[in-house]
Amino acid sequence: MTDIEHLKALEALLHQPEIRRDAAKAAALLADDFMEFGSSGKCWDKPAILAMLQAEGEREYAVESDGYMLFVISEDAALLTYRSFHRLPDGRAVRHVNRSSLWQEIEGNWRLRFHQGTPAG
Repeated sequence: MTDIEHLKALEALLHQPEIRRDAAKAAALLADDFMEFGSSGKCWDKPAILAMLQAEGEREYAVESDGYMLFVISEDAALLTYRSFHRLPDGRAVRHVNRSSLWQEIEGNWRLRFHQGTPAG
């Protein structure tokens, strides 16, 4: 069983450029059969998302998130929902996205199995 703080911390790692660009660190957080429906409308599997993350350039914003809720599905699975946004250098918050992440404990480690981002108004 896990708690919301643990999964929030794992989710936040995936927002960090230094984790996103490190294939081994990012891969360790994802299940082998990971799948994502991105806020762009694209569908990604694990190899595709790792390649995309490594290719990301420098960004002029920070990713922030709030409104976390945890729905425990079973002893080894939980759905984490939240809202993310980009914080620009001038302090504005833009590009709000509702997110849901299905985390599963696999061989003793929590891994992201499915993620969906939906643009929010």
